[in-house]
Amino acid sequence: MPNSFMVYDHWIQLAVFVRHAFSTWTQLVIIINCPDQIRSQLRASMLSIHTSDPYYWHAAFARETMNVYDHAIWDLRGVVWDVKAYQKQLGSFQPQFTLLHDMARHISHNKEILDVAADTLDSIIYEQSVLDKQHPHPVDRVPWHVKDVHQQLYLTSKGIRAAKLRCVSLNERLQNEINLAFNIVSQRNEASVQMAKSAMVDNTMMKTVAIVSLVYLEPWR
Repeated sequence: MPNSFMVYDHWIQLAVFVRHAFSTWTQLVIIINCPDQIRSQLRASMLSIHTSDPYYWHAAFARETMNVYDHAIWDLRGVVWDVKAYQKQLGSFQPQFTLLHDMARHISHNKEILDVAADTLDSIIYEQSVLDKQHPHPVDRVPWHVKDVHQQLYLTSKGIRAAKLRCVSLNERLQNEINLAFNIVSQRNEASVQMAKSAMVDNTMMKTVAIVSLVYLEPWR
């Protein structure tokens, strides 16, 4: 465990554009600011993408993005445990409130991202169902391709919601850690105040005894 502890983050904003031509069953896909990890996985899955459904690329991209979210949540969990271990390494209880609140901020941001991702997937699933009603014939779309895309989007949506629940649970655990640290520090400060008051009382009593001794005790001859 290092002598100091710092938390770093790296934010990525991606943009995806998909244009589908039903007449030729071809697609134009543009992905901007895509990290290498997602890019390599998308290239590996290109052969399994069926161009008869315009949402196949959405499903593939959402699946790889969910894996990144899931990895990020597990990384945050590890950092929270590292922070707790770091505080114990300091010897006497020395809570790092700034670090704890910084961790809470990161977890809050991740929960917000997962909320947006879940809402976006719901919109994609809805739009796919609308498209399925507009183009229900096999000449336009292959039926089992439509079902496969719907299942992929549904499973990805469930995975993102599961990651969000882990994020909420992690935030509650961290808040408990912050509250515990605050209560312990408050009790320790209260004990210090009581000790100081007791010392002042003892000091006053000693002064009283000294004055009484000077007034009532006979001097030594």
